[in-house]
Amino acid sequence: MRIRLLISGLSFVALVAAWVAPTVAFAHGTRIHIGLGYTFGYPHGHHFRHYYGHHFRHYHGHHHRHYGVVVVPGPVYNHGYHIHISLQEAAAKGDLAEVKGLIARGANVKAKDKAGSTPLHKAALNGHSAVAAVLIAEGAKVKAKDKAGNTPLHKAALYGHTAMVGLLIAEGAKVNARNDNGDRPLRLAAQRDHNDIVDLLGRYGAKE
Repeated sequence: MRIRLLISGLSFVALVAAWVAPTVAFAHGTRIHIGLGYTFGYPHGHHFRHYYGHHFRHYHGHHHRHYGVVVVPGPVYNHGYHIHISLQEAAAKGDLAEVKGLIARGANVKAKDKAGSTPLHKAALNGHSAVAAVLIAEGAKVKAKDKAGNTPLHKAALYGHTAMVGLLIAEGAKVNARNDNGDRPLRLAAQRDHNDIVDLLGRYGAKE
């Protein structure tokens, strides 16, 4: 018999000694419903069905009793992933609807990953201008640098995304910002023969 914390409203991994198995649920606001039940070897990682705000259902004959509601400050997990990591991934994919949804649930547009990249870096690298515009409108910094000193403009210039370069310049990106290697966006664009970006940056005073 194992104790399982059953959660609705917020995905959460219960770590109570080595014998507690995690339950993954969809992020839905900030209410956490806690229940105690018996798994009898129930397969690890499966979802338990429940009623939000009411009681846990019987699942394959295993009864789980409802023990109350805990309200926590803001969403933390989304389908088992940290909500800020999910925003990074959505921005990289250009999933505009998901980006808007995650921001609405509290994802931080300025959060950085291990490489120091923000969601705007990811959008810029992949040329997702619509996503970048939303991130900037929600407070993302166009001058933010990753651990290598690259701004979103460096990423957009390197990978040849002309529309993204134009957007970032319009939003105040520094065209002569240097990364840790001393490279400006124009030099990166020139290295990849992105001549349209070289011309665009040049019109705004960029130097190689």
